[in-house]
Amino acid sequence: MSYTRIFLICMSLCGATISARSAEALSESTKPNILVLIADDASMDFGCYGNAGIKTPNIDALAASGLRIERAFLTGSQCSPSRTAMITGQFAHTIGTEKLSSKIGPSTKTIPDYLSEQGYFTGLMLKNHMEGKGDQRFHWYGRGYGFYVKDPAEWDRTVADGFSTFLDLADDRPFFMWLGFIDPHRAYNDHPIEKVNDPKDATVPPFLVDDEATRRDLADYYDEISRLDGHVGEVVAVLKKRKQLENTLIVFVSDNGMPFPRAKGTVYDTGIRTPLIFSWGDRIEAGSVYKKDLVSTIDLAPTLLDAAGIAKPEPMYGESLLPLLLGDANSSREHIFAERHQKRSGEYLLTIRSKTHKLIYTGAMNANQPLITVGEVYTSPSWYALKEKEKAGALTPAQQRILETSRAEIELYDLVADPHELVNIADRPENQTIVRDLLGRMQQWRRETNDPYLDK
Repeated sequence: MSYTRIFLICMSLCGATISARSAEALSESTKPNILVLIADDASMDFGCYGNAGIKTPNIDALAASGLRIERAFLTGSQCSPSRTAMITGQFAHTIGTEKLSSKIGPSTKTIPDYLSEQGYFTGLMLKNHMEGKGDQRFHWYGRGYGFYVKDPAEWDRTVADGFSTFLDLADDRPFFMWLGFIDPHRAYNDHPIEKVNDPKDATVPPFLVDDEATRRDLADYYDEISRLDGHVGEVVAVLKKRKQLENTLIVFVSDNGMPFPRAKGTVYDTGIRTPLIFSWGDRIEAGSVYKKDLVSTIDLAPTLLDAAGIAKPEPMYGESLLPLLLGDANSSREHIFAERHQKRSGEYLLTIRSKTHKLIYTGAMNANQPLITVGEVYTSPSWYALKEKEKAGALTPAQQRILETSRAEIELYDLVADPHELVNIADRPENQTIVRDLLGRMQQWRRETNDPYLDK
């Protein structure tokens, strides 16, 4: 009996979902290295995702070497809730990390915990946001690399150096690296950065003011993405030089949307849609694109464990995407779920999204207050441009949405006719069947994931 056949039987007995092709891939080589690259506050602003006004050659090359997923969504719209859900495979409200900077409890296992048990050398670089003692779950934490460096060239070099140091320590063991970049998080222009993107080429969404200040703000955001792109190129170059690229599964993802009004900190698509790229030597077909169904980052943890030959642990809610990566199956997900909880106000947002509609529920709300905007966005040129136009009484209906009161408890959007989610159609009689269906599915999800706010 072949090794592949034995492997499949064992996985079946363990209850794992893994394709014959993925088993064959694992049987032909050692355990794969795993590298997760996380952008800090980036929306879909990359060349490979259709933004022609930004320069991202390295991330575009990564997509060209593997699989680019078009309809990928996060489970949260702020840093730590989103990241903790990705690394545990559980929703933030389930494990108590739904509010910004909440700690992962010691009893909650993470990807590096599971991989360490299987002989992986694990590392965390740059942005932590695990809170508490989360970094201690890794064998190595490269905190200093890439921080507080004034020269962009030196910045790139220190990231590459840190990654090289980690690989030296890993030696011949398979490795797992969780590399959280600190671009394109605000504040912008607090250190020298090359201006490589032209404000005139920026894409201004209809809910922002199309003026010089906003375009410059967007170009600064683009420049930090371009610098991040340079970091990605440096890290990939290290793998190539060490001849470890072919056996390394690389994931590129963001933690939430861009730090602009009506994006980061909201559950509109601008807050929760993410780039999601997988590259893994010749195991993933180069240049492949998946846009048929929805994908959630709750599936990331079981996917990476599956690639390492580990069956999905019981606490995880997602499903492995490994068969999708290897071209053997489609995603079966018809809906994605996401949340945003405010620590001080108690306001929370929940959303359910299908391919055609999105429903947003606002809990513990004060209808006389506008949607709470993330702190650093309140001091952005884009925000000031909106406020100046408000004073002049010149806001368009799309721009007014971020400032409006009274607010609806239930929002429904037709994503086909209204992709920017500007016209709430929840109160229209013809849409009541859709509202009831999505609300029912949301309540079922909340029960299944032990939402502590269910009865509040």
